[in-house]
Amino acid sequence: VTGVQRVLFRSQLADRSLHLMSEPLAVCARCFGLYLGLLIGVIAFPFIQSVRNEKPLSRKLLFVSIIPLGIDWGLGALGIWENSHVSRFLTGLIAGTVCALFITSGAIEIIQIKARREDISI
Repeated sequence: VTGVQRVLFRSQLADRSLHLMSEPLAVCARCFGLYLGLLIGVIAFPFIQSVRNEKPLSRKLLFVSIIPLGIDWGLGALGIWENSHVSRFLTGLIAGTVCALFITSGAIEIIQIKARREDISI
């Protein structure tokens, strides 16, 4: 296994994955947190911001949401901190949720622009 393969497929290592019924999930704890966060963010979006709200979300929120992930990963990579399944999962969950809010907001904006061009009310 080359170094590149190790980096690319690291999220599929059993010791980095959460387990369900004694079987490892196909992705690492951080990726699982990201995926679950994406789902939660899409579901939570209408409760956080109105679909009709024209004001975009602050980009600062996006950058702040990845700081914990970067710290957890960076300190682990430097050998200063031994990150755990919990820290990887939670940092992925935070980043995924906030990313989904931005993705959903952008998708809604694209639909609204298209609807305005076609003079359709949504």
